[in-house]
Amino acid sequence: MKIEEYEIRKINDFLTLEDLKDKLASNNLILIKAYTDKLLEEKLLPYLTKEEIIKLEDYKSEIAKINYLVSRAILNLALKGLLEKEIDDLTVKRDKNNKPYVESTLGLKFNISHTEGLVLLAFFKREVGVDVEKINYKFEFKDILENCFTKDEIINIDNNIISFYRYWTAKEAYLKCDGIGIIRNLKEIEIISYGNKVIEISDNKNNIIIRLQPLNYDDKYFGAICLEEN
Repeated sequence: MKIEEYEIRKINDFLTLEDLKDKLASNNLILIKAYTDKLLEEKLLPYLTKEEIIKLEDYKSEIAKINYLVSRAILNLALKGLLEKEIDDLTVKRDKNNKPYVESTLGLKFNISHTEGLVLLAFFKREVGVDVEKINYKFEFKDILENCFTKDEIINIDNNIISFYRYWTAKEAYLKCDGIGIIRNLKEIEIISYGNKVIEISDNKNNIIIRLQPLNYDDKYFGAICLEEN
């Protein structure tokens, strides 16, 4: 499996998203990362549906607002090219676990994650989960370790905030791929190894081991991507 990665930093970069169908047909995973700091709201509004523009006004936080705007603009442009539909004709639904999906003969699956300054979208022909977080060195992560991690994981995290974010985003990516999200007991999902290229997670409830790929952007954002097994 090959990852086709697209980077968006300015408005013209969005034009590269209209030609993704051949990449998906080759069974490649499409990963789009967008840095939001220089993307202007008025330039992205044409890529949103009327309903999305109305919903945009509900956001009070500027970070949440730009993340929603950028993620929906990317999603809509990508789906426009992949499904060959106009943006206002696109319908994104949610399953019983609130995971978004589109009905498609391509077997298209996608997942979204965002944090301050960065938005990620992944597209694949099997279930996919992606998660990313910006390091917040002021976050009191030690307060939640015992509720979210096993004893061995806590030892491996070793009170290091970067290790915490690596482990946290790996669990999130797996659970988002699984479609359930963090409503599960996070201690059922144990990271048994974390390398530069591969993360191994043991799902003790389902008695399976899953391999994920770690993500690191500028040593500032850490995350992971998980694919449904064949």
